[in-house]
Amino acid sequence: MTIEQRLAPEARGLELHHVKPHGAFYTILRDDDELAAAFVQAVRELMPRPAVYWPDFTDASLPREARKAGVRVVHEV
Repeated sequence: MTIEQRLAPEARGLELHHVKPHGAFYTILRDDDELAAAFVQAVRELMPRPAVYWPDFTDASLPREARKAGVRVVHEV
């Protein structure tokens, strides 16, 4: 078993709860619709009940693409 497999939540019988982009990735996903859509697709493939945490209520690319794909967006206040 590799280190990655040991650390993967599903390998330990756990379920990934949410994802939250940080730093430059947050900045890019705020404005790039194509990348945001690809990110959402990856999240849907990794999680049975996907959720994306986003820090504000803007109409940014990632929350917009997530909602279009039926992925829950949790806005942090």
